[in-house]
Amino acid sequence: MDSLPLHLLNEILLRADLSSLAMMRSTNRSLRSLISNDPYFKSKYFSQLRSGLLHMATGGSSMLYHHSFGDPRSPRTKDNLMECRILASCSGLLLLYLNGQSLLCVANPFTKKFRFLNHIPRSRTMDSRDPYLNRGDRMYIGFAVDHIDRTTQSFKIVSMKEEHRSHNLWVYEFLINTGGSWGLPKRVTCYPSELDYRMKNPIYLNGSLHWLRKDGSIIVFKPETEEARLIQFKFPEKLSLKTLFASDDKNLVLISATEDVIKVYALENSFTTDPKWVLSRRIRNGVLDKNIRNRWNVEAYDGKYLVLRDYSKDQMVHGYDMTANKWGLMGPGRFYPTLDFILFTPSSSYVIGLDQNDDDMVLHSDDDDKRFSSLSSIMELAIGGLDKFISPEEHVSFG
Repeated sequence: MDSLPLHLLNEILLRADLSSLAMMRSTNRSLRSLISNDPYFKSKYFSQLRSGLLHMATGGSSMLYHHSFGDPRSPRTKDNLMECRILASCSGLLLLYLNGQSLLCVANPFTKKFRFLNHIPRSRTMDSRDPYLNRGDRMYIGFAVDHIDRTTQSFKIVSMKEEHRSHNLWVYEFLINTGGSWGLPKRVTCYPSELDYRMKNPIYLNGSLHWLRKDGSIIVFKPETEEARLIQFKFPEKLSLKTLFASDDKNLVLISATEDVIKVYALENSFTTDPKWVLSRRIRNGVLDKNIRNRWNVEAYDGKYLVLRDYSKDQMVHGYDMTANKWGLMGPGRFYPTLDFILFTPSSSYVIGLDQNDDDMVLHSDDDDKRFSSLSSIMELAIGGLDKFISPEEHVSFG
């Protein structure tokens, strides 16, 4: 294979599964360099990988679970972590909240790069209450990751807070962190409506964060320009009680599910004067036991996969492959009344601001040791078998 032209070699390797790549990497020095170190190959290969599914108890836990699509066995787990939450996932990065230390952390599990972030200064919030961010509330925390070029990313974290000034006047405040300090607050004033619980967390799409409200309107905030606006929409008729606000690669999406059918609505013409929800797909819901009606929910969607969880005795998690048009069993869930589900696909991109590694770590206490050990375990679990393709110099040791 060494004599093949590079474009042909890339084409062959991009079609190989992980096990085959691992074998070639371990037996051929030139292929090892291409697979492990070539930015173009890694970016292209990871862009076609399946998503994995991470979940843990809502509110925080010392245990994290990882499901692989197409693998019905029990999920892989990491326990004895410092109690934490995964607040969001975007373009191969994770936003973590460490409950015990009230710390935020942005991490790229594949490159093992990460950064701990400062708290929001209380003086910059609208009142003396703890900001939503310090309570780890996913609904109020936006995570934005942008591609500067094919192999480079940057990130922003946005904390949104709402204040009810009167019966007909609400104010939303936005604070931004780009990896350093928190900026000055930006505000938008609008008519009242509560945020919709069918939104697990705000959706980042086309350079803007989107918060869904109960009246169907959407708050849009663009971190780059720090501009906020309110767009009014009407919900599709007869949405089910089991509805999820999500997105695919191009559109905001509403998933409306019943025991028989799952409807996917895409928001079209969102930048015009006539935005509307359009039914784009129907999926037969053929995985639920008829004896567990109402004891299930739609948990996650990213345009490639749809995830359902039932609340029966076995707590099974089901995944629908949108490309193959078929359901698959992802294995049992866990017996928590509420769980946070995060779809995650690794990225090999360099991320501006994520430059911390083991050389920067100074362990002053047992808490520091626990924090770094927990972070290492989370990143290892998130990438699964992909650690075979990380060069030795890219690994981080927290010992």
